[in-house]
Amino acid sequence: MYNPCFEHINLYVVNMGSGASSTKPPSTTPSRPRGRTEALFNQEGRRPQTLLILEPPQPPSSDGQLKVKSVDLKIYSNSVEHNTNDYDVPYLIVRRGQSFDIDVTFEREFNPESDKLGVVLRVGEPPHRVSKGTLLMLPFMDGELSDSNSGVKILSTHGDKVSLSVYLLSKAHIGKYTLAIETISTSNSEEFFDRFTVSQPMYVLFNPWCKDDDVYMEGVMEREEYVLNDFGFIWYGTYRQLGKRRWNFGQFESEVFEAVMYLLELGVVPWARNNAVLVARVLSSLGNSQDDDGVLVGNWSGDYAGGTKPTSWTGSVAIFEEYNRTKKPVSFGQCWVFSGILTTMLRCLGIPARSVTNYASSHDTDGMTTINKHHDDTGMVLESLNGDSVWNFHVWNDCWMARPDLPPGYGGWQALDATPQERSEGVYWTGPAPLAAVKQGHVYYGYDTGFVFAEVNADRIDWECTTFKGFVTKMKARNVQKSAVGKFISTKAVIGNDREDITHLYKFSEDSEENRMAVACAIEHGSRPNTYDTDDGPDDVQFEIETDDMVTVGDDYDVRIKVVNKSNEKRTVDVYIASHVCHYTGIPVKNSKCKDQHIDLVLEPNSSSEAVKRVVCSDYLGKLADQSAMKIYAMGKVRETKQMWADQDDFRLRTPDLTLETEGPLQVGKEFTLKIYLKNPIPSTLSQCTVSIEGPGLQKPKKVRHNNIIPHGDMKMEVKLTPRKAGNRVIMASFDSKQLDNITGSLDLKIAPRA
Repeated sequence: MYNPCFEHINLYVVNMGSGASSTKPPSTTPSRPRGRTEALFNQEGRRPQTLLILEPPQPPSSDGQLKVKSVDLKIYSNSVEHNTNDYDVPYLIVRRGQSFDIDVTFEREFNPESDKLGVVLRVGEPPHRVSKGTLLMLPFMDGELSDSNSGVKILSTHGDKVSLSVYLLSKAHIGKYTLAIETISTSNSEEFFDRFTVSQPMYVLFNPWCKDDDVYMEGVMEREEYVLNDFGFIWYGTYRQLGKRRWNFGQFESEVFEAVMYLLELGVVPWARNNAVLVARVLSSLGNSQDDDGVLVGNWSGDYAGGTKPTSWTGSVAIFEEYNRTKKPVSFGQCWVFSGILTTMLRCLGIPARSVTNYASSHDTDGMTTINKHHDDTGMVLESLNGDSVWNFHVWNDCWMARPDLPPGYGGWQALDATPQERSEGVYWTGPAPLAAVKQGHVYYGYDTGFVFAEVNADRIDWECTTFKGFVTKMKARNVQKSAVGKFISTKAVIGNDREDITHLYKFSEDSEENRMAVACAIEHGSRPNTYDTDDGPDDVQFEIETDDMVTVGDDYDVRIKVVNKSNEKRTVDVYIASHVCHYTGIPVKNSKCKDQHIDLVLEPNSSSEAVKRVVCSDYLGKLADQSAMKIYAMGKVRETKQMWADQDDFRLRTPDLTLETEGPLQVGKEFTLKIYLKNPIPSTLSQCTVSIEGPGLQKPKKVRHNNIIPHGDMKMEVKLTPRKAGNRVIMASFDSKQLDNITGSLDLKIAPRA
């Protein structure tokens, strides 16, 4: 006889029928094929306290047949216990490796002697398989629930009501589930079967609070920051001019949650959704649109027609709102935007994550784990051979997880990157690369560890090339810089809003024996071992670029090349200085080169001198691109010894901040005024001005246009806001124009509860 329910057996077979879960995310008014929903909302009118699923009126049941009347998912109490009460969606959200409670009410009194129950969970699309973990037929346990098996325990019975505790393994699949209660009742030697499928989906997330979950994080404050904090800071600029901007991750917003669940189902097959390593890697691919219908279109061209300029975004919510609405990639993003949305996706699913900024970040295009610049024997750059670059900064992610797929010692923080730079296994994704392997130079471990190593610890080499009829016949490494990349690797501190320097997690101290061993190991496993075939000629002249770190956009500035002759003989030095407006990726903007400067210096023995180039405002104004970045490229050649030196300096012109003030009551449900001020710093009119405003619990993403701002003129804007949530809140604003971008401001507010 077909017996789909059980109480004291571990396995049974069941035909699940046609109740498959949809691949589309649930809407805010989901269909209810079998019943109706009674939701009791909290005082803010958002998360339901409970979710009671009722059967529609049914014909009288057969004598003795046990049928479900309603299921109470106890959303409020379960979400508090599972640290999911911040999600702004009306569904049950639980974390794996932890039990949750439900109450089942029947049409008659429950009799433990003659009635049996079964709890069935399905995840993903049919066919559902026990062997793949997408069909869970949970056995009833007499003792305590543990991680040895998923199961159900009866907590209490009161007449027609049964309280159940349901436990999912710490290795359970994450995502959207369908829950069903099955009953078998016996009356007069006849068995009656009934199945009640809850019309609302439930969701299962990773669990950093569970010691048996691969994403377990021990520290309480660390979990608060890397999982539950829905805003933060992202650093940008250059290693001498560190800047930071607020970012609203917004992982609890309803549109964000629905979009992330859609992406999970889009990119990860159901039977692989229990693997944090694979889920994180796929999310890094889905963050960009290069290989699939991922979230963001990358654009570094400077032309953002048809989309949003990357510097205009103030957080992830507006991006996911648009993606959730259209299911098409959103235009446009650059590295910090890719990092911001990836932090959102990871935290939304329960994987601890943070945005990380690497200053002087190299981009290795050929797998050598070195950054190479080629010159001919006169010192002129051979652009056709130069594919590598050094970005002023690059932002990616760290995510926290065990690595059971690797030898012991490689768990913990893993580097992950959604910015499409180079293909890996044919796909634009990067990581998760263990920071422990990156630090040691163990680039032979997979998931792009070598690429990340080059970003933070590659040597920069200037090659002198001998050519014949356009072909390179000989190369010598003339200038090796061992500490040119990977500086001030930064993320938000766990406590407070300050910067935490995590360079030591990625690399040993520069020039230490351990670091040189790591570099040697990485190069040995790169595409060109034995790189250092250096010239043995004397390097007795030292060079150094000096620029002012406090140049404000609109100012003139000087570039100085300090040259020191450490020999006992006279030296004649040819110095070449070029200045460009550039993108933050280090790539010069087309037709933005300022006038070159050629200077000849004659240095007496053991003396010093300097070459100076003046850059005036008119050289760069009207040509500025992302981050108001500038690049200085300098080269020197000693005539007597043929010593060659080349270096570059990247810096940004400083821009003003927005000033934010409030007027009126700061209380839930009451309108107040936000005032925004800006002074135009340049002698040109700012046109096509927009201000983007966003604040978790205060203001959904909003963009406001503003009139042109005259040269050195003032802007004053007022916006009306009505808080939706009490507590400590942040309002963020970003200003963009055709002439200047990346002007931001933020304000911390304390919102009182509703009266």
